[in-house]
Amino acid sequence: MALASYPDLLAFVPKLLFNRRDLADQLPDFVRLGQVRINVDLSVSASEQEIPLAGVAGSRFVDISAIQMNEPRGLWLTAYSPRQPIDFILPEIMGVVTTPGRPLYWTIDGGAIAFDRPCDAAYPFAFRIIANWQLSDVSPTNFLMANYPNVYLYATLCEIAPYLGNDALTAKWEAKYKQAVDGASRNMGRIRALSTARVDGALQQRRRSFNIYRG
Repeated sequence: MALASYPDLLAFVPKLLFNRRDLADQLPDFVRLGQVRINVDLSVSASEQEIPLAGVAGSRFVDISAIQMNEPRGLWLTAYSPRQPIDFILPEIMGVVTTPGRPLYWTIDGGAIAFDRPCDAAYPFAFRIIANWQLSDVSPTNFLMANYPNVYLYATLCEIAPYLGNDALTAKWEAKYKQAVDGASRNMGRIRALSTARVDGALQQRRRSFNIYRG
């Protein structure tokens, strides 16, 4: 069967457990433990994602409660070219301006990005994060599961393996997991590097073609 989602994973793994129903019943817990392993082991460059966001005119806040992340990395205003970074500031020291305008600072406030002032327009933003590769009934799939399901499969099996009492199988699954994580890290890091190179190349081309008379 194809592995592309959380339900697929829950359905497939029991077939490898030698009819151990006592372990299969705890499968969601093993998947969660496997995901902790993945979030630690997958390289930072592979886990970086950039998410488009939209500000709300008249509001200081942008809801990010649905975004699964380990940590934020940066925020850019993309209404202009080149895009402009918004400076992060700790929430306890950020001053708030009541007059709407273009945000200069941002912070995290619960499940939202909070700006130093209400937006005076629905500005577009790019939000860079370190992703949290968590699957659940609510979030049944993601980029990693869709493209590298073997990472989730072997991470889950590695968490189950100690309960099977089979050292050879444990070693095999650990090796398969390491191979899967290393491959995903390399490929995802390469994709990100190519994307960055394209953006940098486009910016350099715009700079070379700039003319003082025509802009």
